[in-house]
Amino acid sequence: MTSIGELPPGLAASAARAGDASTVLDPDAVTAFITEQLTAYPFDGRSVCVLVPDHTRTCPLPLLIRAVHTALHGRVTRLTVVIALGTHAPMSEQALAAHLGYPPGELAGTYPGTTVLNHQWWNPDTFADLGTIPATRLAELSGGDLSVDVPVLVNRAVVEHDVALVVGPVLPHEVVGISGGNKYFFPGVGGQQIIDVSHWLGALITSAEIIGTTGITPVRALIDDGAALIPSEKLALCVVTAEVADGAA
Repeated sequence: MTSIGELPPGLAASAARAGDASTVLDPDAVTAFITEQLTAYPFDGRSVCVLVPDHTRTCPLPLLIRAVHTALHGRVTRLTVVIALGTHAPMSEQALAAHLGYPPGELAGTYPGTTVLNHQWWNPDTFADLGTIPATRLAELSGGDLSVDVPVLVNRAVVEHDVALVVGPVLPHEVVGISGGNKYFFPGVGGQQIIDVSHWLGALITSAEIIGTTGITPVRALIDDGAALIPSEKLALCVVTAEVADGAA
């Protein structure tokens, strides 16, 4: 496996968590954990952008979003959910409703005060320009195989809110190593250039070499460099899912 560094010591241990590899949490336990964590955090009077996966990723998203909304509604000044499409096709209203857990056309009744947006990666007006990762850094990460400046563009909603909260699963990934976290910014709601370069870098390493790597891979380092330019506070609510006997996750 390809890694250029280990995770910072104690990082995983410092995160609040519920359950472990031998535990399947029921909905009440998940809701109680999310409620406890978000209630204790200083969201009051701030705006929050929630980044979630599209339908190509599996997790109990309606359960998670209901708990997040309940914990934040009435406390935050604005709550926006952005579907981190990368360059996938936008989701229809019917698909969004099923994905987030509300009857079609009844977003306001189910999640009052909430806006839901597809990431419009095809629309230049979608993006805020955060700067550039220099060619020298990309050459360092690629062992000299790639050397181009990488413009860092991200969906405006991320920088126009005080807090960016990532909500979604963590899985082995053939380009990054392990998905989740900052990957929801890039490629999730990022611009074409950083998406392309990250995938070129992953292709040079090969998926067989990189998938499942838990340390800092070159692609993860590139993504983290981009995320470091985001001015909003960044938080993550990550889940690991597994199929159980009754088909639930």
